[in-house]
Amino acid sequence: MMNDLKRFLILVFSLPLLVSFDWYDNICEKIERTYVMTSLSFHGFKCSTKTLSDCSYSQCEGKIGDYPKPVFITVPQEIDSLGLHFHGHLLGSVTSKPYDGPPAEMIKNFGVENSLCKSKQLTVIPTSTGANADYLDYFKDSPNYTQFMENIQKTLGGSLRNAPLHLSGHSGGGKYVAGSLDAGMATARVSVYDGIYSEKTKKSLKSWYLKTGAPLTVVTVKGMPPEDFVAKKPDGLRAELGVSQTASNLKIKGVNYEVFKKGNFTHLSRDAYPVTHNQAHFDVVNHVWPRELQAR
Repeated sequence: MMNDLKRFLILVFSLPLLVSFDWYDNICEKIERTYVMTSLSFHGFKCSTKTLSDCSYSQCEGKIGDYPKPVFITVPQEIDSLGLHFHGHLLGSVTSKPYDGPPAEMIKNFGVENSLCKSKQLTVIPTSTGANADYLDYFKDSPNYTQFMENIQKTLGGSLRNAPLHLSGHSGGGKYVAGSLDAGMATARVSVYDGIYSEKTKKSLKSWYLKTGAPLTVVTVKGMPPEDFVAKKPDGLRAELGVSQTASNLKIKGVNYEVFKKGNFTHLSRDAYPVTHNQAHFDVVNHVWPRELQAR
């Protein structure tokens, strides 16, 4: 009976009918990759298979709702959660150039392809130009955050409505993680990679954490502004959350991180050495994104 139902649903999803896919999540709690891929195709996304040495995943690009720029989506072979990631500024400098390209090149140069492939998190990355000009313009209206998420869910066929959400942002993208939280977007986890550049962003993260107690991971590079917003006394995020100043040490890819932890709050802080501050600013994503460091 269940096999017959699945064949029927796949047939329906394959038909070029102008219907909503939202009803799927009321039929079955399991997230079926086939339905997600069919829904992406229905909504005009172009997908290709990315094959690594020991796994493969789909990388898809298209438009979501009225967001003005392409949106990049990675779909692993098994799906159990949803990630929304805001990238940083695209500055065109010598240091940033490898991370300024199209999303497929960006995630390769950040070194997170393997994590995206082996994790079960479907990850959505809306693209933005320059100093996050498109994020700035589109999300200046707070309701657009929740509308964007609603459009993401529609594009995915509604099958991830009950899946846990992981909000993340690097550098200038941290501001938009905070904006999502201020807009009331419900999320199970937040990760900000060297991306707290204002008191407002710090306060938004603090408020969300105190309200939910859900996992919050912040990563900083000593000598960069985000370090001050997290580590300074008496009004850094760490002090305001009552986190002990005693750190443990964790070596990731040969780089030492000081780890400050209390409850579900984790702060990882590193020196720039042996690279420049700018390079360390990008490397933290590669170091802390990996799935084995992100306990669910």
